[in-house]
Amino acid sequence: MKLSIITINRNNENGLRKTITSVLNQSWSDFEYIIVDGASTDNSVDVIKNEISSVPEGLNSRIQFISEADTGVFNAMNKGIVMAKGDYLLFLNSGDFFVDNNVLSNVFCVMRETDILSCSCRVSKNGEQVFITTPPTNYTFGFFYNNSLAHQATFIKKDLFNKFGLYREDLKFMGDWEFFVRTIVIAGASTQNIDVILTDYNMEGISSVSNNQYSIIKEKQSVFEEKALKCFVPDYDYFYQFKQNIAIMEWAWSKKLFRMPILLIYRFIANYRPKRNFK
Repeated sequence: MKLSIITINRNNENGLRKTITSVLNQSWSDFEYIIVDGASTDNSVDVIKNEISSVPEGLNSRIQFISEADTGVFNAMNKGIVMAKGDYLLFLNSGDFFVDNNVLSNVFCVMRETDILSCSCRVSKNGEQVFITTPPTNYTFGFFYNNSLAHQATFIKKDLFNKFGLYREDLKFMGDWEFFVRTIVIAGASTQNIDVILTDYNMEGISSVSNNQYSIIKEKQSVFEEKALKCFVPDYDYFYQFKQNIAIMEWAWSKKLFRMPILLIYRFIANYRPKRNFK
């Protein structure tokens, strides 16, 4: 089987119904569908059973679900990984949905063997598009320092989890980001960008970044302080600031503003490297 689609849900029956419908309406069908419900107290389980009962007999045999308490979103996602039998895994959590019925066919119309396949993701709020996320041109430490990949638009080979381990459950918000850093930045997993808008991500979902910003920063810092990445951070901080300063200098130079002082400042920056203590 080529693909395992995994949906995580907790008390989001309306979002879950939309997600399940978008999965079951796909014209391409070489996938299994796994729903991991976190012992919801709303009607989520009834929604799952009703949706499964309405699909053709050949497809419902490839749908499985569990409903039990979990210790967090990455614990639930790990349960789905263990259950999965597909070559690739895609996490489409409740409330997220495919942008049209043919999008999986567009992705897998050719043979795919790369470790990680990245598509674009439409981010919406209250039914309105806010922006579209696109994968990076280069999967560098610099990209992951400030960004991540949208798991709703990223196909991950199951073999990567077998080889490098599951999501870290001690991270409440950044477990998927840490996995990408571990496999792409450190281990050099292969990547491929696909020019397709795959899914719609609902910003009204689980974790508001603004509300959890401090926790997110602390979790990222804890990962950066680990031995394999610690040595990169001071250099990246320095070069990031250097690039910003150069951009300012070039803008001022183009405007013919204070060229002599700017030239002196430019030379100072180019030869200055601050002493940093990274604890």
